Amino acid sequence: MAKVLVTGSNAGLGKAIVNALLKHDHEVYHFDKKIGHDVRNPEDSYGPPPDRLDILVNCAGINITGWLEDFSSAEWDEVLDVNAKGIFKMSQWALP
Repeated sequence: MAKVLVTGSNAGLGKAIVNALLKHDHEVYHFDKKIGHDVRNPEDSYGPPPDRLDILVNCAGINITGWLEDFSSAEWDEVLDVNAKGIFKMSQWALP
């Protein structure tokens, strides 16, 4: 049985991954913005990583739909912060 932390665990693909892991009796840690966790600042929103974390599934992501010319710079920065920098921050946080 592996100890697995899944980001974006509350909906979509992340939730499907969680359900599949639970069917195979893995211990799953939920990490989702809807429950107060932020991939951009995991240490502030979650604290230290769980002991003996075997697998990190970086599945959190956001998408802004619409025309490119309608996006603000702040919206684009948020997409990059969550979808790219969030993977970096979560992986770095989970290493110990």
